[in-house]
Parts: sequence; C-alpha cells; structure tokens
Amino acid sequence: MSWTHRACIGLMAALGCQSGGPAGPPPGTRVGYYAAPGGTDAGDGSTSRPWDLATALAGGNGGVQVQPGDTIWVRGGAYPGTFRSTLTGTSAAPIVVRRYPGERPILAGDGSSNTLKIDGAWTYFWGLEVQVSTSDRTTPRMDAVYVRYTANVKLINLVVHDGGTGIYTEPGAPGVEIYGCIVYNNGWQAGAGDRGHGHAIYVKNDAGTKLVRENVLFNQYGFGVHEYSDLGSGGLNNIRVEGNVSFDNGSLALPGTSGAGNMQIGGEEPVNNSTVRSNMTYYAPTMSELNVRLGYDTVRSGSLAASGNYIVGGNPALTVKDWTSAVVSGDTLVGVDEVVLLTDSILAGKAWSGNYYYRDPLAAAWRYLTTAYTLSGWQGATGFSGTDEAAAGMPLVARVAVQPNVYEVGRGTVIVYNWTVQPSVPVDLSGVLRAGDHYEVRSVQALFGAPVASGTYGGGSIGIPMTPITPPTPVGLASSPAPVTGPAFDVFIVTQVGS
Repeated sequence: MSWTHRACIGLMAALGCQSGGPAGPPPGTRVGYYAAPGGTDAGDGSTSRPWDLATALAGGNGGVQVQPGDTIWVRGGAYPGTFRSTLTGTSAAPIVVRRYPGERPILAGDGSSNTLKIDGAWTYFWGLEVQVSTSDRTTPRMDAVYVRYTANVKLINLVVHDGGTGIYTEPGAPGVEIYGCIVYNNGWQAGAGDRGHGHAIYVKNDAGTKLVRENVLFNQYGFGVHEYSDLGSGGLNNIRVEGNVSFDNGSLALPGTSGAGNMQIGGEEPVNNSTVRSNMTYYAPTMSELNVRLGYDTVRSGSLAASGNYIVGGNPALTVKDWTSAVVSGDTLVGVDEVVLLTDSILAGKAWSGNYYYRDPLAAAWRYLTTAYTLSGWQGATGFSGTDEAAAGMPLVARVAVQPNVYEVGRGTVIVYNWTVQPSVPVDLSGVLRAGDHYEVRSVQALFGAPVASGTYGGGSIGIPMTPITPPTPVGLASSPAPVTGPAFDVFIVTQVGS
C-alpha cells in the first residue's frame, strides 16, 4: 500500500479528501502519511507506525519520503517542544500538513524557540493548534508561528494562542496567505511602566504579495493586525488585509498601557499598494484604545484603498495619517467618542466618499489636524465630498455577517453585532450548510467547550444564543482581564459534524 497522496495532486486534491462527515472513511484510513504523539523517527509514516512530528516535518526518514502533492495527517494529542518544517512542495503539488478530522493536535511550544518555524515553500498548514506553553508573561515570549525566508506558504484555519506574536512573517517571504485562523491571548508586559507587547498577526512584505484574510483576532497584549516595519527592517508592499474580524486587542495589557489597537497599517517604512477591505472590528464600551490606524506618524506612505470596513468603538475609531494616494470609501463607523482623526496636511490625491457614521453629526467628533469639527465642518475644512452621512445613536437592527470557509465545505464564521441586545439572533446558514447536515456552533471564545447551538440543519436561519461567555484565560494568568463581549457582540464558528 502506498502512503503517499500523489493520487490527489495539490491543494484541490486535499480539498476533495477533506470531509469529516459520516460519508468519510473511518479513523486511520485516509490516504497520506501520519504523525502522532506516540510516533517515532523509526516509523514509516503509516497509520500503524506513524512518525513523530519532527520527523514528518523534515520529510520523513532521510528527509526524502514526503514529496510534492503529499499530505501529512497530524493525529490528536500534545506535541511538546519546538518544530521546524523544511517540507517543500511545488505550485502544482503543494504539501499539506493537516489536522486529522475530529481530533485536536496541539503543538505546545516550550519557549526555547518559535513553536512552529516554517522554512519550506509551497507547504500548507491546516487546522493545527499552535501555542507557547510557558507561564511567564513579564518577559519576551517566542512567537507561536514564524514564517521565515520562504515562499507560497498557506496557514489555514489554525488556532494560535499565547505566543509572543501569534503569527509573524518575514518580509522576504512572498506569496503567503493567512486564512481563517483564530488568534488570541498573545503577548507580554514587563510591568506597569511598560506597554503591552505582542500581536496576533505581524506582517511585512518586500516583493510579491501577502494576503491576510478572514481571520479572527482578539485579546492580545498588542495589536490584532500589525502591518508594520521598523526603518530598514523590511518593506510593507502589496499586503491585502481583507474580511478579518479584530476585537478587543490590547485588552490584556494593564489599563492605560496598551498603546495598541485592532489594526495598524503602516510603520517606519512606507506602505505601498495597501488594501484594507471588508474588515470588522469591535471594542467593548469599557475600552478606549485607537481602533484602526492607517499610516504611521510622519512617514508618508504610497497608495491605500480602504473600503467596506465596519469599525465599532475605540477613540478614535479611524485614524488616517499621511498618504500620497488614499481612497476611503463605503466604510461604516460606530462610536461614542472621536470617530475620525485625519492628520494629512496634503489632501491632493485623496478620495473620501460614501462612508456612514453612527455618531451625532453635530458633535465635534471629526478631527482634521488639531481641530475637532462637526461632520459638515470637517467636510468644509477638508474639501472632501459631501456624500458621507451620519445619524445620531446606535444602529437599530443587528448586523450579522456569514463567511463560508473557502477551504472547508461545511465550515463558516458568523459575526454578530447584536445592537438590540436580543437573547438570540437568527442567522441564515444556507451558504455554509446543506439541509440534513448535522452541525455545531461555538463561540471563538470557547472553541473547545460545549457548542452554543447544534442540531440538524433544515435550511434557512437558525437561532444563535448571545449568552455572555468568559474570555479564554491566558497561559500564566488566573483569569483574562479582557471584557466580556456578549450579548452585544460575538464571533462563532459553524462546523458540519458526523451523525
């Protein structure tokens, strides 16, 4: 019997072999190689003689068994230590390293190095849980996932928590996609005189592109998305940040010390060709951190397109710094403090239109340079189009967004802004499930607990309870200092399950 996955070439083949439902094969019989907590370097990668994870990530015995197009199934259980992958696929036949369906493999880093260091190209890491297990939160922590100077890596539906930074990508690693990952509780803080450090996703890019898409990022010491570079330490070119949910980041830092926000686009190197589209952010009313900041200090960046974002809370909700060319359009901002801070003294090359604000238009909540204006006063001072609108008060109906997972049939992310604070919100899951599918719904804040809803899907909408859920406790702390978001807001993962 062959243990390779060459009959299913590339990622599309892996998609075709993905079902965890009742029609799928029984445990241990999926085509591919296997790694398991009890595996050894003397194994052959079969289900009965699996490798240890280090051997699997090195390509098997002698580093030559795993070839482009192969899949490595990672069985459930703890994998203590740190791991380096040198697996290298091709564009036509990437290598897939994937959680075995229905199981929970945990890469439990010991803090001596980054938990998962990726050095090989065209390899996709899928569904694994990656963490740093050391309890000290007062000294720098190692990153959970570190993409080094390689190319065309995909991180798909990972659960990443309690690292220094959750996911860090070097600027010389082009073609990276970070998709559908759930990233929380990352960072550290030396003490009251220090700010919070450590972000969910820290991304740079020199050449090619990077895509940060439809991830859920919450409760870091630092930022959710941190698209930033110190001077001389790498570029910020061609990075697309799309469809992410980023909430209550900075909440683990001591009050008044976070210096963070849900999203930072810009640093000491100029940003070029930046896309920030259809992202959703939230800050609990008890938090006053800046929410989304586009640009950085006095650095003039290149081009920006920010559209369709839904930005809730923070002070200010949206900060826009210096850009040669910037389009800000079709965004929705909800806030009770300052909703916009614009610091660019050169307004040529800027287009600002079609944005909607839930904020009293007569409040001095729009700032340009050092002066706060009403909306009409701000439009007059900037000369921007009068197509923006504002309404006093909060939205009157719930906003529900459903993101079917592009890599896993029967999986989706549901984002609920429960403006009328209903105990349950109807959600149409017809884009995720088929009638007759068995399903479970879990909050991202309790991924490994009991589902908040489950059953057999009959089509149309189901009710998702908006019960307040205690945020997950960071490793090394007795409890999480992050605010409880329910019933006003939460994010859920819907999964098809076996009967």
